[in-house]
Amino acid sequence: MSYAQFFVTYKPFFTVFQLAMIAFLAVRLLRYYFLRKSFHSKWENVSFHLSLALSLVGFYIGYAEPFQSEKQQIAQQQFAYFRAHRRISLGLNDDFNPDKLKEDLAAIHGVKVRGLTIKDKSIEVPFQNDLVSKSQILNSLRSKGYNVTVLE
Repeated sequence: MSYAQFFVTYKPFFTVFQLAMIAFLAVRLLRYYFLRKSFHSKWENVSFHLSLALSLVGFYIGYAEPFQSEKQQIAQQQFAYFRAHRRISLGLNDDFNPDKLKEDLAAIHGVKVRGLTIKDKSIEVPFQNDLVSKSQILNSLRSKGYNVTVLE
């Protein structure tokens, strides 16, 4: 297991540990300010403040990951795009008007009309799977009179 993979695998543990450390430090400092509990020395007081600040910064860095390179940000955006977009290949068993079919597909919220490819008796439909499902596309086309089947 690589060094980075170790932290990715045990991230929930480290998150809980960081939150517990932040809570402990915050409670100790709140007791100092509101209940007049004292620290043993000025150095202990400063170390608690610095520890709380470092814990908060570490938690923020682990959660928000603000130091990503441009390539990492682009890769995350591409992954999110590929996760949210799918294609379905449909076979049309009857004659159809391609322009009318494009209009009918454009009426379905979540279908990307500009990536549509129509070949002979088949069509590839790109869609956003968080907005519409394959079954919704099929049901919509069938309700408009198209005899469609899913091609694998």
